[in-house]
Amino acid sequence: MNANKNLLTEMNQDISVVIPAYFNLDEFKVTFANLLSQSKQSKEIIIIDSSKDDLIQDYIESISDIEETDIIYVRSQERLFPGAARNLGASLAKHYWIAFLDSKTIPSSDWLKLTLDTAISYKADLVFGKTKYKACTTFQFFVIASTYGYDPIITLPGTLISREKFLLTNGFNSMVRSGEDIKWRAEASKKFTHINVDDEVALSYSSLPKSLYKAAKKFFTYQMHGALVDIQINAKSVFLAIFLIIISLIVPRWNSLLPGWDEHPLYIPDITKIYILSITFVAMFLLIFNRSILAFESNSPIARAFKLAILILALTLALRWNYVVAGFVESSSLYIPHVTKIFLSLIGISALYFRGIYFPFKNGLMSKDIFPFRWIGVGMIGIILDIIKGPGYIIGAIWKILKI
Repeated sequence: MNANKNLLTEMNQDISVVIPAYFNLDEFKVTFANLLSQSKQSKEIIIIDSSKDDLIQDYIESISDIEETDIIYVRSQERLFPGAARNLGASLAKHYWIAFLDSKTIPSSDWLKLTLDTAISYKADLVFGKTKYKACTTFQFFVIASTYGYDPIITLPGTLISREKFLLTNGFNSMVRSGEDIKWRAEASKKFTHINVDDEVALSYSSLPKSLYKAAKKFFTYQMHGALVDIQINAKSVFLAIFLIIISLIVPRWNSLLPGWDEHPLYIPDITKIYILSITFVAMFLLIFNRSILAFESNSPIARAFKLAILILALTLALRWNYVVAGFVESSSLYIPHVTKIFLSLIGISALYFRGIYFPFKNGLMSKDIFPFRWIGVGMIGIILDIIKGPGYIIGAIWKILKI
């Protein structure tokens, strides 16, 4: 009886590692080398390669047979997004556990051992991995400080799940380039007993873009595909968010768009004031009864649209303050000279503070990392990327809506 129990326990420690690959041979070599030097070896490594060249294939074929580990190499004739590649790799896995890596995420030597120990100790079916982003250049430091932070963050790479439980999920969304891992993690965490690895087990990632153009392209693309995932998760929220943004842009200009102004039957007196009061009332209601939707941490489509709508209306109010409120009478107590410049300056200073100081401190950076001057670069890069992400998300949402 004890012999059978020990055999079962030993079998339950066998791991299949799945790695999607797409070009980037140099980064793949580093990841693969670190995987082969694990203190606990996996039983098999499954590589799904969508590259158009043969560099990764030639590298795999040049490796000598490994005593404890089977290497399964699959060459896809079509470009597979990460979700599709992981689904294929997981379907080929034979062992009790499946662990996920990306070709650019580098594991520590004890990654598999410590992650498996965590699963066994907590009797968890699922252990989420973590990744720590590292900078090799000043620009990469600006990107990390303003977006990811220094603290390890929960990621799909590094994650371990029992094969049985993975097959009970719907797998990853195979049609999007990014965001599929967030949806899968959210759904899996509701279904299975899970825990996160400790920070010291985190993978490392240092392949961030080294120029503003490449960073902008990356964040724009990821937001566009992220919108596709959001619509699949909660289409009504995305549609309502887009409607809210469009209405916020149209309402302040409604009467000026009508021919004949106040003689037109659709003319609405004080429409901007009515809409601003309505938005304010709804914001107060949500703040009282559902604080999460207005929290900075909230990343739902409605929360993001609501913040944007408030910003649009605040800008409209600032632009028209002296005209609407003070009647352009400079002697009025409500007249504010240069109100638009003051408003835009406050917005810029607030954004620079949030991205350049508040966010880095909140996510693991120290004063010596950003002061006396680096916080300015961090803030500027963060603001630029935020501005770029907005159109990416909206375009992705519209693209998905038109496809529906």
